[in-house]
Amino acid sequence: MLHFFLAHHRLALAASMAAATATTGQLQALDASDILIFSRDPVILRPQLEMTEAYNDNIFFKSDDQVGDIVSTISPGLNVQLGKLEGNFLSADYMFDNVFYADNSEQNAQQHRLAFRNKYEFKRLTVEGNDGIAFLSSVLGGGFSLGGVKVDRTMFNDAYTLRYAVSPKTGVYLRGSHDAVDYQEGIGLSDANTLIGTGGFSYQAFPKTSAFGELYYGQTGTDPNDPVTIKPPHAEFIGGFLGVSGSFTEKLSGSVKAGYEMREFSDRTPAPSLPVVEASVTQRFSEKTSLALSYSRRGYVSVQFLKQSYTADMINLSLVQWVGTSGKLRATLGGVYDLYQYEKVGAFAERKDDSYTAYLNLTYDLRLWLKANLSYNFESFRSDLPGVIDYDVNRVTLGLAIGY
Repeated sequence: MLHFFLAHHRLALAASMAAATATTGQLQALDASDILIFSRDPVILRPQLEMTEAYNDNIFFKSDDQVGDIVSTISPGLNVQLGKLEGNFLSADYMFDNVFYADNSEQNAQQHRLAFRNKYEFKRLTVEGNDGIAFLSSVLGGGFSLGGVKVDRTMFNDAYTLRYAVSPKTGVYLRGSHDAVDYQEGIGLSDANTLIGTGGFSYQAFPKTSAFGELYYGQTGTDPNDPVTIKPPHAEFIGGFLGVSGSFTEKLSGSVKAGYEMREFSDRTPAPSLPVVEASVTQRFSEKTSLALSYSRRGYVSVQFLKQSYTADMINLSLVQWVGTSGKLRATLGGVYDLYQYEKVGAFAERKDDSYTAYLNLTYDLRLWLKANLSYNFESFRSDLPGVIDYDVNRVTLGLAIGY
């Protein structure tokens, strides 16, 4: 616990130094934007810096012999933007995470995170894209826990949407997405990649609400990291949604869609078909209070057991409350529940995993460019399959973010 208070002191000192720097800058008539934004039209550069100190009472996600530690993370970064977000633009973000453990230095890691966004608008045509790549290294939780072993992995995600306005109220769109994870060699997890192509239409039925429908086809392939295991057939799926999006009432907005998905493997082995749902709505009770709810039900392929599919039901609820009259302090209280149900395939038994997370987060805007954060997070994981590790984790995190 002494480490936690020392870490708290270091962050408090960092915050004081940042505030002192700001004060000195004001005395010298130097604005923070002179240091934290470099602009030469149409290019904008924004340096970033994030620092966190976290106490984690179960860093190896174990049910017994739990080990706690102080985890310090220093993440410098840079945002590069070409053009303005209101029009055509290209944006790139890079963050470099330096992770240090006070008592378990073998868990120290360096991680790289990159994200790209772009949008191009023509007369009736709009193209929007998002790309991400992350080089990560940490102990895995959830059903993927490998007994406290640090796992190196590379994660990719790409999504592009092409929209065409047929009329002021009617539009059509095409969307392509790609998600992949590449684990280090020699572990009991398979690499996986998913490609999905979607075609849809939308119709603005009311001034602030649109109805839409879409059909999609996709494939998920897995590749074992064990050299003696034969690569399994890929999974194929086809489905469709009908939904609505926009403002449903003066204070309720979001998107809700429901449909059905059929699945099978490329060797014609059947996989369970299922109803699919994606919903995300926000209710604003006042200018200071809002409640957000999201729910997703989709089918996936296991990266642990060959040719095993599972259904994931994921619910996220969060309440945001702005505190006081300054508009600088906000509190977020939330919870996440994930249910994973695996089908029985050959020697692989049916399995159900439950994951619960509850959190409280306080964020204070010291300046437009300086934010302090204090949060508490509780995570609990349970599985009915023998051999899968159940665990509880408590985390307390103090953070500071510098940059526009």
